[in-house]
Amino acid sequence: MSYNYSEWTILRLRKEIEKIEKTIELKEKEEKKEVLEKLRLVAKQNGYDLNDVLAADTSRKGSPRIGITIGGDDKDEPKRIRTRSPAKIKYINPINTAETWTGRGRKPRWVVEYLNAGGQLSGVAV
Repeated sequence: MSYNYSEWTILRLRKEIEKIEKTIELKEKEEKKEVLEKLRLVAKQNGYDLNDVLAADTSRKGSPRIGITIGGDDKDEPKRIRTRSPAKIKYINPINTAETWTGRGRKPRWVVEYLNAGGQLSGVAV
């Protein structure tokens, strides 16, 4: 089936896009359900519960999964949601104790200025 979109109005094109996006969304949901059922089946065939298998995933060494939600078939079964806890503060600005840094990502301006002034990170470590 081939369409000549150049002859369509903008309104008709936008409506067609909406229909396509809804169809894609429904198909994705269906496919994800199918994959989830296959995963549950494989886990069950090996004597495991899928939630336990996912909880035991060590491929991400110490880094918990963000927003994993696996619900059981039973509506009364609670869903497990794991979220990452915030990083611990490692450095505190000696001039303004409200400014902190975890040591991750770019150095904040106050750290750069402190280091440029001859300070060392060990001097502001918690």
